[in-house]
Amino acid sequence: MPDKCANTARNKRQEAARIVLRLRSAGFEAYFVGGCVRDFVMGVVPDDYDIVTSALPNQVMALFKRTVAIGAKFGVVAVIEEGHSYEVATFRSDDVYIDGRRPSQVHFSSAKEDVFRRDFTVNGLLMDPVTGEITDYVDGLADIREKIIRTIGDPNQRFQEDHLRMLRAIRFTANLNFNLDSSTQEAIAKNVAEIKTISAERLCDELSKLLTRGGARRGLELMAQTGMMREILPEVDALQGVDSLTSATESLLHALPHTLPTLLKECAAQGSKTGKCLSAGKILTGRGRWTYPLIRKRPARFWKKVKAHKMKAAQCVASFAPLD
Repeated sequence: MPDKCANTARNKRQEAARIVLRLRSAGFEAYFVGGCVRDFVMGVVPDDYDIVTSALPNQVMALFKRTVAIGAKFGVVAVIEEGHSYEVATFRSDDVYIDGRRPSQVHFSSAKEDVFRRDFTVNGLLMDPVTGEITDYVDGLADIREKIIRTIGDPNQRFQEDHLRMLRAIRFTANLNFNLDSSTQEAIAKNVAEIKTISAERLCDELSKLLTRGGARRGLELMAQTGMMREILPEVDALQGVDSLTSATESLLHALPHTLPTLLKECAAQGSKTGKCLSAGKILTGRGRWTYPLIRKRPARFWKKVKAHKMKAAQCVASFAPLD
């Protein structure tokens, strides 16, 4: 199995490099960008590869047999090679964001301008897959060495552009075992109410990554400290500091990454019963598609579960493996 995984990772890298070389042979600039470059620097094998290029979307689609215009308006095309999808994005700069997610208009531009419209310095690195040379316009290498998550430019502006970046900052900090830049953390606390404008599906995806990719406890603590927990998981936030029993609260923090899925589904069931919109349940189930019919039929079990967490958190966590 390890050999198979290693071969798969190697094949992905080779296919991604071939895409870059194909673009370059056609006269375009092209680089690896984002998380895959960060992972290389950290000595981690990337799961996915993103590519940026000076080629326009129609030019990318003309060069490769299997493509999907997943966001051609924003310069993004998926190139399919050997059954795997690689996102190829045209260098761009963005106009004002009007909905907390997408720019009102994009302008195809240069590699440097493309980097400066991205979210965090550690994700703002470009890499030549042939030579391994890294281009760093935003001091991302220094922040990787210092283990810091900070935005590129003004954090308030970055978070107003895409509100989900606030949760992503917490998730990266937790998953990578980094520290959150103080200005970035202050900006999250200032703008955190905007997170509720993000769709349940996008929030669920980020929460799942936060809870399953390492550092879940740290992530939950940062969510509580910045007010993120209060905004998107109010039912869970209400469990903090129960009866002033610090040890129980500590145990609960350990238990939550394991018990949160069931707990949130039961929140959803209670919301279905009362007609109230419980955000936690909505996030997990995705716009009200309940998946636990037995729980839905017995919503009172939710309150029993809450009571169990309040009074017996230590026993609850004892049955779970320790978190990192």
